[in-house]
Amino acid sequence: MYKQLTAQFNRYMGHVAKNIGGIYENPKTVEQSGVIYEYTPAATQKEAMDFLNRQLFTTPTWLLDEHILSDIGETPVQVIYRSQEGVLNRLITAHTLNKLLAGEAADGPSAYKITDFFDDMQNSIFTEVKNKQPVDIYRRNLQKLYVSKLIELVKPKAPAPATVVAVPARRGAGGPPRELEETDAISVAKGQLRAINNMIRAALPGETDTMTTYHLQDLSDRITEALNPKS
Repeated sequence: MYKQLTAQFNRYMGHVAKNIGGIYENPKTVEQSGVIYEYTPAATQKEAMDFLNRQLFTTPTWLLDEHILSDIGETPVQVIYRSQEGVLNRLITAHTLNKLLAGEAADGPSAYKITDFFDDMQNSIFTEVKNKQPVDIYRRNLQKLYVSKLIELVKPKAPAPATVVAVPARRGAGGPPRELEETDAISVAKGQLRAINNMIRAALPGETDTMTTYHLQDLSDRITEALNPKS
């Protein structure tokens, strides 16, 4: 029963996350006017981000019943991590970020911009760091996960060797960029990593909680290495 509950919770979070960089389809007959495809309104995307902040990124402690978890062999950290990882795997991708960029190109100033998205993510996930407060284990894991996703964008892992030689796909005229580095997404991701690193460095001198200090130093090291890899 508990696993069904958490699975349903994760489905709900996934449905909400789909609004970020989302596209509406409005089926129409030939006689009907208006657009068939349109980007999710900025207000709806902002509402989705606020929901994820309240219900997921702010640790959903209501899921953590120690008696139940001990009976089924789960740990609180595992439960929260899986839920948050599933949503970040959906949000921090080239596909989602490029749709945000396309939405801005189409809707202009009224769009929910990629910079709005990253600002909301940073404000949600690094609240304690901004306020120079201790960070508990759930939030430390969330911050590490978020930073690792950003690093994967700017420093993707080398693909596994292919067993079959594939013919390179031909780029169609006017088609969307296939690679992340061909859009502004990677530029904004790098900017976010720099901003997070600056925020961490500003917080560290006044930090008194040992685990938080170690955590922030580790994050800063990871970001520095990703942006300035050693030769």
